Amino acid sequence: MLLKNKKGDERYLSPVNIIIWIIVGVAVIIGASIFFAVQGDSRKIEATTLRDKIVDCFSENFDYSEINKTDFDIYAKCSLNKNALNDYDIYYFNVSIKNSDKKISKSISGGFGSFAVLCSYQEAGKDEKNFPRCSKSETRIFDKKLNQEFELLVLAASNNMGNAIKE
Repeated sequence: MLLKNKKGDERYLSPVNIIIWIIVGVAVIIGASIFFAVQGDSRKIEATTLRDKIVDCFSENFDYSEINKTDFDIYAKCSLNKNALNDYDIYYFNVSIKNSDKKISKSISGGFGSFAVLCSYQEAGKDEKNFPRCSKSETRIFDKKLNQEFELLVLAASNNMGNAIKE
């Protein structure tokens, strides 16, 4: 009989260990290949998040006289990271405020300015894979001090290709 001793020592467990290690190794390789095969593009989500943050910032206690000051800092007011938005040429935003005459009375922008042109191309239906993804919003806001309604136009764009596959 092959197993007279019935001890579970190494000579009988080695083949089982090798089979288990092979199964674990194949599972890790399959899992990693599935994970890295997924193409993720978060540019539209980032643009929408930036737009929503700016809209929320302006919508809460809107004060046109504060915004119209020459030393108004949108980065401090809306808790935006100035370095991240301006230094890497991957984000853009434009905030326009229209008065009751439908004329733009105040415009604030930041980030990589050429994205505005690329966003207008997207609106016209001329979209490329490497164009930034844009998000636009038109919202009515009310200034209680002036007792006046304004229209807030926000355009935000992201071309953060960190998670996207570049082709």
